Amino acid sequence: MEIDVSRATRAQIAIASKARVRPFKRDGLSIVGGADVAYSESVAVAAYAELDLEKNKLLSLTKPILAPLVDYQPGFLAFREAGSVLDLIRGLKASPQLMLVNGHGLAHPRLCGLATHLGVVLQLPTVGLARSTLGSPANTYNRLFSQKVGNLYVSPGNLISLQDSVDIVNSLPVRYGYPEPLGSAHHESKRALTAELREKG
Repeated sequence: MEIDVSRATRAQIAIASKARVRPFKRDGLSIVGGADVAYSESVAVAAYAELDLEKNKLLSLTKPILAPLVDYQPGFLAFREAGSVLDLIRGLKASPQLMLVNGHGLAHPRLCGLATHLGVVLQLPTVGLARSTLGSPANTYNRLFSQKVGNLYVSPGNLISLQDSVDIVNSLPVRYGYPEPLGSAHHESKRALTAELREKG
């Protein structure tokens, strides 16, 4: 299904107006979540992982399966993936204190990447991580809200600053090419998608 670009653009502008950049207090931070979605043409698998920093232990993984709602279009990833991630988080007994998202945050042409979209809707501090920037790294939104850490571009989503986002990402263990627990969520979404496609035959 094709996305209504005009309507989606208006929604992103409205969501971005509610996003906040502010210092994040790391004192007491213990539960970090990570969310990722893997999909083929007909099936999508969302995965969520949670890391207890005090125990250095992965707490949970879930992976509901659903059909993608809209076709992918650069700059509008949230309208393809956000629904499944929201279902995951809203099904938890308790929300994480901070969530890492495989997507952009404020480093977005309309300041509303997937991490910002989710952060505003859930009223959670979120950090976006992406393999590349949207548009040129020299664009204003990338210069202001993005910093490269290793092979990833880090961007604040909501209720956190860029520097705090970078500091937290640098403090986390790396697995499967991403800081945990996003690495585990990314790996699990890919694994579960492969298994589902094999079962469908």
